[in-house]
Amino acid sequence: MNPSKPTFAPQLYIKSGVFNVDFYTKALGAVELQRWTNDDGSIHAIELSLEGNLFHLHEESPKKGQFD
Repeated sequence: MNPSKPTFAPQLYIKSGVFNVDFYTKALGAVELQRWTNDDGSIHAIELSLEGNLFHLHEESPKKGQFD
């Protein structure tokens, strides 16, 4: 990434209890950069790169109005 270029990382929300995001890596060719998991091993948030562009998947939080 070019540090002088503004960046934007879209955030997609996934249902609570998701353990696998292979769709993004296998079907789209995304590369997993970082993952944060819940105590049960489900995904809380994951940072992915698709052709050098960042995007995040984040567990939905109905209390905050964040749904998929």
